[in-house]
Amino acid sequence: MKRAVGNCALGLLAVCGLFCEISKPGIARILSLPDPIEALKSGYSPPDLWGSSALFLSAFIAFAFAFDRLAANVGARKFGICLAFSALFSLSATLGECISLFGGIEPILSGRTSPLFAALAAGQLVGGAFLFLPVPLLAARLAEKYPIGGGETRFDFAKTFAASFGFYFAIWLLFAAVHGLAIQFDTAVQLDECASGSFTRDNPVFVTLMLDAAIRTFGMKAGIWAFSVLQMSVFAAACAYATASIAELGAGKFWIWAAALFFALHPFNAVYATAPGKDTLLAAFCLLYAAVAGRLATGKMKLDLRGTALLFAAMSGMFFSKNVGVVAGAMSVPFMLFAAGKNRAKFLLAALAAFAAFHCATRIAESSMQLSGGKPVDMYSSLVQQAARIAAVHGGELPPETAAKLSKLMPFKDWGQRYDPHIADPVKGGIDKAEFVANRPDYLKLWLGMAAKYPLTAFDAAACGSVGYWHCDVIYGTIPHSTYAESRQAMADAGRKVSLPQIDSPKSAPMSALYGLVYALKLLPVVSLAFSLGFCVWALALCLMLVAIRREYGLCAWFAFPALIWASCVLSPVHAELRYALGLFALVPYAAALAFYRAKENPVRSVNASANSPKAGG
Repeated sequence: MKRAVGNCALGLLAVCGLFCEISKPGIARILSLPDPIEALKSGYSPPDLWGSSALFLSAFIAFAFAFDRLAANVGARKFGICLAFSALFSLSATLGECISLFGGIEPILSGRTSPLFAALAAGQLVGGAFLFLPVPLLAARLAEKYPIGGGETRFDFAKTFAASFGFYFAIWLLFAAVHGLAIQFDTAVQLDECASGSFTRDNPVFVTLMLDAAIRTFGMKAGIWAFSVLQMSVFAAACAYATASIAELGAGKFWIWAAALFFALHPFNAVYATAPGKDTLLAAFCLLYAAVAGRLATGKMKLDLRGTALLFAAMSGMFFSKNVGVVAGAMSVPFMLFAAGKNRAKFLLAALAAFAAFHCATRIAESSMQLSGGKPVDMYSSLVQQAARIAAVHGGELPPETAAKLSKLMPFKDWGQRYDPHIADPVKGGIDKAEFVANRPDYLKLWLGMAAKYPLTAFDAAACGSVGYWHCDVIYGTIPHSTYAESRQAMADAGRKVSLPQIDSPKSAPMSALYGLVYALKLLPVVSLAFSLGFCVWALALCLMLVAIRREYGLCAWFAFPALIWASCVLSPVHAELRYALGLFALVPYAAALAFYRAKENPVRSVNASANSPKAGG
């Protein structure tokens, strides 16, 4: 009886969270308009009483049954860990919707929103922890039911790699077909530079040269497709190598298929299926580098000639794909010195050789080509966004001298008119580059001072410009066409520079249906911010939860590597876009599998093992 009452109570809390989750966007839309009648005319209608009652009654029964089945025989410790991660889901979903609906959390904290919306947000925050609770509970139960040991006595790395490569390449072909075999190529600047022979520092020179060579050899469309096939082959090879590494640990079929699904649904496989560029290559080489690190740490690979060459190739690929790859490599050095064990000296030599090759090749390219000074403002896009948002929200409160300094870069009124919460390009495009370069320290000091005076506004600008960049209402290629067109029109009506390219129609009927599906699934936590980013982050959280349940706390070092680089991309004024770090999350299934590998290899490491255990004595 007590168990039934408890499960019903959990189910009721979950239904409350579901109600708040569903109601909040509609209420926010009403509150954003002066008259609720106008909101109803604009397309929002309250849910039907009987239909919504049936929905919540069904949800209550489903949640109560789920808690009864999933929470059975789960101890207080495991249940607490699952609830903690579920609360993390709820917190992120609530903050994410505040950012997307109101452009930040400042309007809510400052009391400029209705108490009703604040109550719904609080209800989602509390009830959402129980709404999402079945997900970590299910993961914990599956981890116990399907241990890592697959019972395989023989393993062929090459055959597993070949089969996995075919699987991932077939997935890419499927995504390419869904995209309507359309060329998504939006780097016209790089093509102009290829034609003129003048390259900028903020574009990866070597990726641009490869793309230029493909276009000159095969023509425009065929060249772009050739480069797309090349980059997706590299990405498929990296995913296949990581999958084979997981299978090499003795993983069971469940874990292998879970990892395969993670890699197949990775955002760079879906979003950039036919879009040639630096991001997919960076993701591929980051994943390859992480898998090599894992094999080194588990003793499955030695740094002989072949192993050293593979490590050199992975690190060089990271460096040449994007400058942020150099940052990733540098931040990984302490982690790798811990993981490489007896191979520390060889690792350092390979890393230094890769960096030297990148440095020398870059210098040769700069001296042999007309390399311009680039756009230094791009390196400070986060600070630019913060200054623009402060000018838009608090323009009348700024001292005259601050407004005068900003006007030297761009007319002061343009700072507010050009501001787009999700991308800095409209503001950066209007800044006087020569003036900024000549007085860079003064402007950085000015922007940092503005952020210190209005910290909440600055935080909202950074949040919208990083997480919001991947929101499915904003980035083209992952949104319904109607929403995209409305975004362009809204920017034009506001007098802003329309930075979003014109799209006349959806790429294809299947892709249009996919847009609608993604848009409809925004209620789920994995897509409330963005499908790709959410999937990676929550998979990371689930795997960390499994590590905590196994009590392999030392393996948290494996998660520090992607987490630190992700944090640097979010918090740094230099790299504010999360897409540069998404590739690192592809190592998540491999890192989580290590917890099971360690538990299998050293079963007596569990703190629950008694001191006089026969195995412990042996």
